[in-house]
Amino acid sequence: MATVATRGPPSTATLTAVTPLDGKVRVDLAPATEDDADDVTRFFVDLAVDPLDGGVPSWRNVGGEVGTRVTLTGLENGVHYLVRGIAIDEADNRGAASEPVGTTPVPSSGFWENYRTAGGSEVGCGASIGGLLVSALAGRGRRGR
Repeated sequence: MATVATRGPPSTATLTAVTPLDGKVRVDLAPATEDDADDVTRFFVDLAVDPLDGGVPSWRNVGGEVGTRVTLTGLENGVHYLVRGIAIDEADNRGAASEPVGTTPVPSSGFWENYRTAGGSEVGCGASIGGLLVSALAGRGRRGR
């Protein structure tokens, strides 16, 4: 049976980015120190609805063990959530939970709606029927020569 040498639990994980998306949040994590970079193999990500009244958050693990990036889906837009990460090393030691980071998923209108709102009117490849007919007829005349 192989054993894994370890220095003890890893340091607290670092949330390098928490990006709100439409109905979801992308979380990027990293080991807190260079010393932990070789030992940390995965992370837990916990999520809680922010108890805006100063109460204690009700944390739940989402997604099980993850790598350095995870997208938390199925969230409600406009609700303020707290996210925290926990580093895990190859010996299954868990570091302390990171400081919570607040985030709120936001609705996205998407490219097409933004384009139309900004005055965009082209549909398709930007080619008009007249332009296509002229090109086709001009090309047909050259073939016969």
